[in-house]
Amino acid sequence: MQKEYASLLDKQTWEPAELPRGQRAIGVRWVLKLKKLPDGRLDKYKARLVVKGYSQREDIDYDHLFAPVAKRSSLLYLLHITAIEDLDCHCVDISTAFLNGGVDEELYIQQPDQFNDGTGRVLRLKKALYGLKQAPRQWYKELSGTLEALHYEFCVVDKALAKKNIGGHTVYTIFYVDDFLFASQSRAALEQAKKEVLDKYAGTDKGEILDYLGMRIIRDRAARTLSLDQSGYIRRLLIEAQMNDCIGKYIPMPMGCASAPVGQQLPAAAAARYRALVGSLMYLSTSSRADMAFATGYLARYLSAPSELHMQLLNHLCRYLKATRHKKMTLGGTRSALNLEGWVDSDFANEAERRRSTYGYVFKAGNSVISWKSKRNSTVTKWKLSCLEQARQ
Repeated sequence: MQKEYASLLDKQTWEPAELPRGQRAIGVRWVLKLKKLPDGRLDKYKARLVVKGYSQREDIDYDHLFAPVAKRSSLLYLLHITAIEDLDCHCVDISTAFLNGGVDEELYIQQPDQFNDGTGRVLRLKKALYGLKQAPRQWYKELSGTLEALHYEFCVVDKALAKKNIGGHTVYTIFYVDDFLFASQSRAALEQAKKEVLDKYAGTDKGEILDYLGMRIIRDRAARTLSLDQSGYIRRLLIEAQMNDCIGKYIPMPMGCASAPVGQQLPAAAAARYRALVGSLMYLSTSSRADMAFATGYLARYLSAPSELHMQLLNHLCRYLKATRHKKMTLGGTRSALNLEGWVDSDFANEAERRRSTYGYVFKAGNSVISWKSKRNSTVTKWKLSCLEQARQ
């Protein structure tokens, strides 16, 4: 905590002030975390002072909040191109990124208990401290302005993906908050692009891509492939679910479960465990495990009131992960694998309660899956209702 607090003072995050009449000071707290590597090993201990942003008032303490981050399909397609074109790909991590963004509103926070000087004063924010609702937006505004000044061109459909020409070579960059990925055929152009960003913001050059957003990256440059591995995340998930020693299953969801009796509703403690597990599985299913997208989406429908059947299906899905935890998503492979293909399908009014349909799609670049989704429709069409009425008659 001492190191983090000293860093905040060095960055001139705030200035001591008397609280003006009509203003109020927002509370703060310390968040302590063990930061781990993708394989589960301990990386470092981390302490961060955050604002209690949940107490901010709309139109008074903040206005607009939206801040773009990289789309998963954009990231996967860039990694796919990196693999088949044999591009150099490096990662950069920006330290305390949000503190680089300013604050447009007049905001005051309380002094941290461990560092209170006893004067009764408050702290007027000059930088977007972590926890503020507008902090991600302020960081994006700062970062996008910097990249535009460096002559980057942003993608039309993904404002976290950009490219730049350096010495006749194209450098691609994509960022998810403070995690940057640079790719180029030229190592010199790549190093210059990283230097330009690190000259502006304090950060760490992590070198050749080995992990990104919690995924371990396994690269075979000879075969022109790049694999995403989340076996470490799955192992930690199964340990937390107390299912690390379970017997594996080889399908994510048994047949005919949608029409089975749901049983009694789960008690509060079991329902909380159900929600926590499904949330962890949703991250996994949207990152690199398209094979469990439908099962996870189905379980997520019942977060508010899960039953005994839904808990059984959740346990079944965990058993499936146990059996397939070492499976990886592989990108790249062949030189001509840049063409895009897509498949879409839907059932017909398969939901028992309201007769809504579930649709799904998958898009591939060559042999690499880059985008997928499984979702239940939010409405029932008039045409479908008429078909159902005719079926009843």
